[in-house]
Amino acid sequence: MLPIAMAYVRQETADRLRQRVCLACGYRGPEVQPGFPEDVFVCPACGCDLYARPPRSYAEMEDIGGAGPRVEVAAGVSAAAGPARRRVWLGGLRRWVRGVLGALFGSGRR
Repeated sequence: MLPIAMAYVRQETADRLRQRVCLACGYRGPEVQPGFPEDVFVCPACGCDLYARPPRSYAEMEDIGGAGPRVEVAAGVSAAAGPARRRVWLGGLRRWVRGVLGALFGSGRR
């Protein structure tokens, strides 16, 4: 059985907190880490657009230990995705409520 020293475990945890990951698939490869020789805008594992949704570490997302400023998502992407998703969800909710109320009280159409 291998002896595990607490110093080693704690160091490993600190490293994992500061490793940047693809937010879509969790890929932690060297391509998404700061200091890679060239900028990568597509995740090598899943093909996610890293320009619209940049890789971030857990420490950056939770603002732990002065990990640096939070990475802002491109304004055009987040502004367009939120309301569109909300409209789709609300449209489905309206159809569901109409169906339930129509079944309970009759549709009122003949």
